[in-house]
Amino acid sequence: VMRTADIANILSYLGWADIMRARVSRKWREAAKMTIVVPPSDFASDFVVDSVRSYNAMSVMSTALPNMQQISISNLGHEDIYSNGGDADDLLAGRTANLPSHDINIISSFRQLRDMHMCNALLNGRFPVLFDFPLLQKLSIQYCNYLKFDLDMLQGLPSLKELDCNGNSHLTGNIGSLRALKDSLEIIIIRCRNISGNLMDLADFPHLLELDLRCTNVAGDIRDIMIGRNDFRALESLALPRTVHGGIYYAFHSIKEVPSLMNTIHLLLQRTPTLFEKDRLSKAFGWSLSKQSSDWYARDDGNGSAPPPFRLQF
Repeated sequence: VMRTADIANILSYLGWADIMRARVSRKWREAAKMTIVVPPSDFASDFVVDSVRSYNAMSVMSTALPNMQQISISNLGHEDIYSNGGDADDLLAGRTANLPSHDINIISSFRQLRDMHMCNALLNGRFPVLFDFPLLQKLSIQYCNYLKFDLDMLQGLPSLKELDCNGNSHLTGNIGSLRALKDSLEIIIIRCRNISGNLMDLADFPHLLELDLRCTNVAGDIRDIMIGRNDFRALESLALPRTVHGGIYYAFHSIKEVPSLMNTIHLLLQRTPTLFEKDRLSKAFGWSLSKQSSDWYARDDGNGSAPPPFRLQF
């Protein structure tokens, strides 16, 4: 007779849907509760909550498969919403007041979560429960425009390795808050405008492989990165906003800045030849000269090319 633990071990090789179908007896149902359901190797097999039906499935699985390690959260459809969180947007709350609502807090039952993805989910307000998973390693939040959260809240995810946040208008905070995750973070992708701080706050992260802060308001100067000091020593990919001196689409205040910035980029490329995207290199990072610069000459002579105060003749 097979022990419940042995059945759980067998079930761990199956996907979540097959495990649910295999719960044919009390013993197998108990084994399913013990089973560690690892994240699938392909996106098509992910467990995605994107309808009332899949939400109800999650509700059942919160007790039937509490050791799920992967969940994706999206919209429930046009006629159902998630229950509002704290500090919810009043206008949206008013528009959706008569729609059936569903409690997202049941996700807290999945204490073994390793991978959580949220995309276009109509989550209105603050939901601290989403940031309280001690084993979570991958967090992706994309275009959740009414979800209010701060980088400080990520301290509830001490095992986090990969952070990907894009297009979240209510994400706020200072990247210095990520220092609480210094020894675990390997990938940081934040493209949200209400994020501030200084680039060098992340320079001593020992495992950081990818850093993308485009669209943020993070400040700093790429020339502060010291090769000899081993700043960003593991970094393999870097993309910085225009608010950083030397970032993508940075506007120079003076032409004199260019040589020192190019020297820094040369040294960084010597250490890591693939550090910058190839198209960014060929287009010089989209750099330009600020119109407020004393080196700027406007094109306003009627022909579109006002001459500078000197002439060149060949």
